[in-house]
Amino acid sequence: MSIRSALEPGPGFHAGRPVGVRAPALPGLLERVLIGIVVIASYHQTPNVWFIRPSDFDMDFSNTIGVAIVLGICGTAFLRVAGRLNLLVRLVKLDPAIFLFVGLALASFLWSADPTTTLRRGIVFLAITLLACYVIIRFAVSEIIVILGWSFVASGLINLLFVVALPIYGIDEDGLWTGVFPQKNGLGYVAALAIPTLLAAARIRTRIRFLFYASAVLQLVLLIKSDSKTMLVVGLFGAVLMAVFNGLRGARTLRGAVLVTFVFSSIFSVAFATANIAVLADWLNKDVTLTGRLPFWQELWPIAMERVWLGYGFSAAFGGFFSPVHDAWINNQWAGDAHNAYLQLILELGVVGLVLFLASYVRAVLRAVKVVALVPGASGLWPLVVLSQAMIASVTESGLQSDSMGWLFYLLAAFASGAHLYHRTSLGMAKDPTVSGLDRDSTTLIPERAGGSRVTVTG
Repeated sequence: MSIRSALEPGPGFHAGRPVGVRAPALPGLLERVLIGIVVIASYHQTPNVWFIRPSDFDMDFSNTIGVAIVLGICGTAFLRVAGRLNLLVRLVKLDPAIFLFVGLALASFLWSADPTTTLRRGIVFLAITLLACYVIIRFAVSEIIVILGWSFVASGLINLLFVVALPIYGIDEDGLWTGVFPQKNGLGYVAALAIPTLLAAARIRTRIRFLFYASAVLQLVLLIKSDSKTMLVVGLFGAVLMAVFNGLRGARTLRGAVLVTFVFSSIFSVAFATANIAVLADWLNKDVTLTGRLPFWQELWPIAMERVWLGYGFSAAFGGFFSPVHDAWINNQWAGDAHNAYLQLILELGVVGLVLFLASYVRAVLRAVKVVALVPGASGLWPLVVLSQAMIASVTESGLQSDSMGWLFYLLAAFASGAHLYHRTSLGMAKDPTVSGLDRDSTTLIPERAGGSRVTVTG
């Protein structure tokens, strides 16, 4: 059987272009650096907020300068692919639930308990979504991982600098490391996501792997010194899963093996935690109520049920004394969010929002499982690892949809899985993964080079 396809060298999501249509230029060094800077800003915000001491922090994560930078980069980025909006349309078709979820978040200012906050933070949410769309359109998945890896190298050094040279900002009153963040969990959160990404980047860029490995060790040190033990579990869980999923690639029924591992590891974790909650609580320096989370959730539930279908609006549920959750917040003023992704979603966007998010998440996981089998190298493992970390972190944190970094990572993992599969099914590569060598690890939504060639695969 022969498979003939008119391909660009280094095939991507766009498997050829109409005659007379010029392909966008390859991403240059400046473009990559700019994207790296924007990604770092999604982790740390911009330097104007790095010098806020923890005691002065007011839980307002909005940053006008950061939003302006992201929107400016997104606008410039889409000019680079002007006239090729069909690529964005294809991306929407790949993951319609994600874009419906974003649309619901933006539209929720119409019924929001705090329309100003919903609109302001909705703009940030849209900006990060557009950034993820642009990145997945312009760059190969392996390139994305490397760019993220470099951003984490810079992140680790910046945080270490604040700890060593500016301890008044980088270390809190209890002696715990916070880096540029206002409190320890921010540093722990970034470090937890950084470790598996840096390990993946090291496997992709083997010539400089020592740099990425060293940075992964630095992120582990930062994670440990922040004493964010919940995030330590998330970070180590991601690193272990990368090794486990890679080992399962040799299994005949890989899809079933990975799914069983994914599901049963989750069930086992819940069962083990339930049976040993006192021991785990002592190790995590928490009480059996998860530092007050369980009674807090019980107080939030009836409030969520008052607007069960559409919620109180994106980012509008929590806002202090006059917020919709006033009755629960007044006894739990330590909480700036629900500390549970699913409850947070119901409070903000109701059952409709929860269903849309879960629909996108389940679809992304199923695709990521297939990608593990089809795509060699670290870029095939990375999406499923990120999605797995998201599931674990969502139990006691507010979820990926509630912060810029988490939402960016979720979108990149989901889009990468969809792009990988579209690339292979549209080109017939699922049945014959030998079409091209390294190009199988370079899925992107636009041609990676100008010019064209014909590739013939005979089987």
